Amino acid sequence: YEITTRLVGSEMCIRDSIHQGVYMEYKVALCDDDEKIASKIMEAFNNELHAHNLEATIDYYSSGNVLIEAVKEKHYNLALLDIDMTPLNGFDTAQSICSISSDTRIVFVTSHEELVFDTFEYTPFYFIRKKYYETGVKKLVNKLTHTDLLTTSVHLEKNGSITSIDSVSIKYAVSQDHMLNIYTTSGNYQLRKKLSDLENELAGYNFIRVHKSCLINYMHVRRFDAVSSEVIMKDGFRIKVGRSYKDTFKKGFVQYRRTM
Repeated sequence: YEITTRLVGSEMCIRDSIHQGVYMEYKVALCDDDEKIASKIMEAFNNELHAHNLEATIDYYSSGNVLIEAVKEKHYNLALLDIDMTPLNGFDTAQSICSISSDTRIVFVTSHEELVFDTFEYTPFYFIRKKYYETGVKKLVNKLTHTDLLTTSVHLEKNGSITSIDSVSIKYAVSQDHMLNIYTTSGNYQLRKKLSDLENELAGYNFIRVHKSCLINYMHVRRFDAVSSEVIMKDGFRIKVGRSYKDTFKKGFVQYRRTM
């Protein structure tokens, strides 16, 4: 278990190498203008990852502006953002990150517990209170392992070639004109396949049919608009939930959020 640290301008990069029993590698950005508390959170996060035999690269940024520029070149699975930063606060930083990389999970970190309700607009993956950061980090890593272990491989066959993709990367699938369009975080696929067959393959992996022609992944849902009866995905895609699917979707979404 080895940690090396280097300082480059306003960015401090910590490389955390765990060489045994690794089954998931995370690329994490931590942004906080208070380097002292940031170091404590990074240490706790590294220790907890180590306890779960996980590997991670954690990059530290002292401002949201620097992080946003970095996200244009780097992809992060997870971004831990202090809310009360200057000149760019955590909310504005999160909004910019999501516009560049819609699948980056946002975790807000703050000393102001009353702001937890203000974070909901950004659909955060988690919320850490600095006062109880060690407990928060433990729960965050537990949530990561629970979420990312619930995956399976989907094999797509087209023109004699087979492509395998992880179910967690699938955002939604739409059936149109006898073709199935599968939208993922790394690209899109079109092939001849029944939506019902894909639905059966993904049963039990956080997918739900919201329309006769659309299957979505709860992991990639930003919110549900009760007025328009539309699901808004994290990448901005909107789909109207069919009347016969609405109750099942809403119950499933509530249950999913509770387990998260």
